[in-house]
Amino acid sequence: MPFNTETAKAAGKRSKRGPSKVLDPNIKEKVEILYESVFGLFNNTPKRSFNVRKG
Repeated sequence: MPFNTETAKAAGKRSKRGPSKVLDPNIKEKVEILYESVFGLFNNTPKRSFNVRKG
């Protein structure tokens, strides 16, 4: 069976993946806390300048 616009429309309508998975609110909160702690570490570190020797 060739794959053209009509068969592509039919293939797109049939989803075999099932319903989407939703994160548990508890997991969502944990991910947010982890993100904030990691982001805080990167935000608070002093920026270093590196001298690059040419030649």
